[in-house]
Parts: sequence; C-alpha cells; structure tokens
Amino acid sequence: MNLSMQKHHWPIGPYQVRLPGIVLFLAMLLGVNCFNIVVLENGFSITDHFTNLGISKDYYAKSWWEYLLPQREVYGTWASTSVVLGALVQQVLHPAIVLIFSQSVLIVVGFVVALRMSGSIVFAATVALLFFTVPFNYHVYSVHGTTAHGLLMSYFLLFIDASIALIRGHTRRRDFVYFGIATVLFVLGYETWIDVVVVMVLVALPVWMALRRNVDYETAARFMRLVGFIIGLTVVYVIAKVSWGFGSGAGTETDLVFFYGFLSPIWDDYVTKVIAFSFTAASLVLPPELVSSSSLMRMGPDWLVAQQHGYHPQMQFLTYANHIFLWRFYAGIVFALLLVLAVYAWLKAWEGRTDWRIWVMLFCVAMVLFGASTHSLVKYRPMHSMPYLGYQVWVNVIGTVGLVALAVDWLVGLRKKAALAFVAIAWTYLIWIGFSVRSALGIYVATMQMGTYPNPIRNLVALIAQLF
Repeated sequence: MNLSMQKHHWPIGPYQVRLPGIVLFLAMLLGVNCFNIVVLENGFSITDHFTNLGISKDYYAKSWWEYLLPQREVYGTWASTSVVLGALVQQVLHPAIVLIFSQSVLIVVGFVVALRMSGSIVFAATVALLFFTVPFNYHVYSVHGTTAHGLLMSYFLLFIDASIALIRGHTRRRDFVYFGIATVLFVLGYETWIDVVVVMVLVALPVWMALRRNVDYETAARFMRLVGFIIGLTVVYVIAKVSWGFGSGAGTETDLVFFYGFLSPIWDDYVTKVIAFSFTAASLVLPPELVSSSSLMRMGPDWLVAQQHGYHPQMQFLTYANHIFLWRFYAGIVFALLLVLAVYAWLKAWEGRTDWRIWVMLFCVAMVLFGASTHSLVKYRPMHSMPYLGYQVWVNVIGTVGLVALAVDWLVGLRKKAALAFVAIAWTYLIWIGFSVRSALGIYVATMQMGTYPNPIRNLVALIAQLF
C-alpha cells in the first residue's frame, strides 16, 4: 500500500488532479456538510446529552485525569476522547458545532488516510464523499449523545494508517509515536473499539497464511506482532473496564446475552444480531426499496392491518410484524454475498496479488460482516427491529464505505477515457441514496417509537419554495 502523499498530481483516467483541486473539493464538501447539518437537518435543535441525562454541574469540576477513566455518572461508559470530550466542549459551544466539527474531521481524515493507503484520488475522494452522504449518525437527532461520533471513527482511521506503516516495516521514532497517539485516542474513544479487535483476530490467520505462502515472512511476522499487541491491550482494557466502570445488568440497555443463562437464547440472539447489524451498515448505501417493506413506508401500519378486514383479530399484529421484519430476508442475502466476496478476496491474496485493492477488500468485507461482534453481545432490544441505528455499527459502516469506494475506483478503471463520466454517475447515485435513506430512516425511527428525524429533502423543497 502506498503511504506517500508527496506527489503533486493524481490521475483520473486521462486527466490529472492537482493539490489546489483537492483543497477546493474538500472545502466544497465541508461547506455542503455544514449547510446540510445547520439548514436542512436543523442541527441547532440538538441539545446537550449530559444535561438531558441530569448530570449535575459538579461533574465538570473533576480533575482532568478523571475524565480518562470510565464515567460512573454515565452508566460506566469509557468514552473519554469522544462522548466525554464532546460533553465538555458543549459546555462552551453548541452541540451542533461539535457535530459539524467531528463530521468535518472525519471527512478530511478519511480522505487523507484513503489517499495515503491507495494513492488513488478516486478512491480517496469517494471515501470523503461517503462520510458526508451516509447517514450513519442520524440517531443523534433523537438521542443527542453522539455529536462527537465522527471523532471516534477518525481515530480508527488514524489507527489503521499508523498500523499499516508498522506492518510495512517503518520503524522511525515518529512512526511509533504516531501509532501510540492514534492507539490511545482510539482505545479511549468508546468501548466498541473492541469490535475492531474481533475483526483483526478473525482475519489474522488467513492473512498470515497468505503472506507466508507468498514468502513474505517479515510482513507476516510484523502483522502477527501487531495482532498480539492489540489482544494484550484488550485484555488489560477489559479488566480495567470491569473493575472501574462495568455498567451492564438486568434491565439496562447493555444487558448482555450471557445473562440468559442458557445456550440456545444466547446463540439465537447473538447470530441474528451479527447478521442484522451487518445489513444495517450495508443498507445505508442501498435504495430504501431494497431495505424494508415499501408498503410499510408508503401506506403505514394502520392501513396494512385494516386490509385484513377483521380476519383473525387476535393475531392481526403479525401482519404488521411481517412488514417490520421483511428486511431480514435481504439481510441474509447480503450476508451470504459478503461471505462469498470475503472468500474471493482471500483467494486472490493467497495467489500472491499485491494490489492494494485486494487487501482493502479483504479487511473491509471482514468489517462489514463482523464489525459489530461485541455489540451483538447486548441482548436484542425492540429498537433493533428495524435497520436505522447506524451509530451502533460504525465499524461495519467504515467497511461499507471502503467497499463502495473500491467499487467506484474499479468502475473508473474499466474505461479510463470515460472516467469522469463514471465518477459523476456514481457520485450522483451516492448523493441521491444518501438523502433517500435519510427519509426512510425517519419512517423507521417513528415506527419504532424512538423519536423523530429531520427530513432534509422536504426541508430543501420548502427552502426553494420560499426563495421562488
């Protein structure tokens, strides 16, 4: 993988993109992102989450180092560099400003890391665009605690970037310092960073086997040392978390499947959520018609039940449930296709392909499939009945972003003379899907009685009507 950004121009087919063009693109994207949050999504309606939880002002008088520990006042959560940092800043700035800032950081970091990783301007720019269009954090408009979620995802991307440098054998002091800072920011970001550890462990053996088969013994050894370090760090983290801030228990939101006490409900609950969470991320880039019941979205639950005309009244709610859970058929299909893609990517790596696209595909597919493995340990809740809680599956979301950007990069490579046309078509689709999904998510969250989301398409139409 290419870790250099020392080039002064990057190709898109027969065309060349220079640094001023990149700066202009990012500036425009950040401006549109700000406009969307402030105007179309009414971001200033967001309020401070800790205030809503009833956290007293005394909380903000603690010593700085206490914020680096699990916060017993907030269910024992350990989110020092994201949720807690956002809450502290929100004592001075409006939560909407924190949301805009964290989302902007993610867009820029995503672009830089993707470009350093691949050297492809199409891949990097598409990643940046997707971090704007994909509404992974839309639940912030209902429960206002994830204004800094973009920072958490940025820390993970920096961790990836720093890890690649070490795996490639970069051993300068600044490489280790970079890795150390990225790791601390990431680990203290939120407990679900352990989802990344699960992905690394699952791909460790296949990647090691592929590297060894192709006589790349040094890279294989460096990769396994990294995995070993992360596993050791995880053990220390879990011991500290359980000792200082374990917040799970019967009836809590983080009630674990282990509390069932029997293997069958543990297995059923866990496996269904792994598949469902995988699709929750993938659904954010799919047309809503391929995600849920179109009749539920267009007609509503009351109409569907009324069409039974009184037949079997005691069980009419199952008619409604049929449409609620229709998306799980699609989830199974997508999960199966992703498994096939994972095998394909690994076989190409096994054959000795050194193309960065193969390795990005392998790791991104693993993230989409199993990126919520530890979050799936929490019991199934009614809110999981529809695929709208993208913030819970942020690792899967990053994997989805990587795969979609990879697909656009591949598409452009098919006919380089038509590269700009392909990019325009692909980006138009992603923008359209991004706002269509936002509208669908509003229906899902209302159906689950979990609050309301803004409808930016409706707000844009109203704004245009006011202007003309």
